[in-house]
Amino acid sequence: MKSFVFPDHPNRPKPTASDPALIIEAHRIGVDPVFRRDLYFRFMKASWLSAFFLFFLLFLVTNLFFALVYLTDPGG
Repeated sequence: MKSFVFPDHPNRPKPTASDPALIIEAHRIGVDPVFRRDLYFRFMKASWLSAFFLFFLLFLVTNLFFALVYLTDPGG
């Protein structure tokens, strides 16, 4: 069986990404709204300034933790 392909008509406009007829809205069914409140989602929505602040804070906390570990070493 031969498949039939419609030829392109010169008067038919080509669809574009901004064509409203091509926009498909996806709806999640059964997904808890808390799903959008996880840490990764918050990080991706954060500004660059808050992301740099978070990295600095994690760096500082990690260094303080290891400083306390080295202080508890009796031979160190």
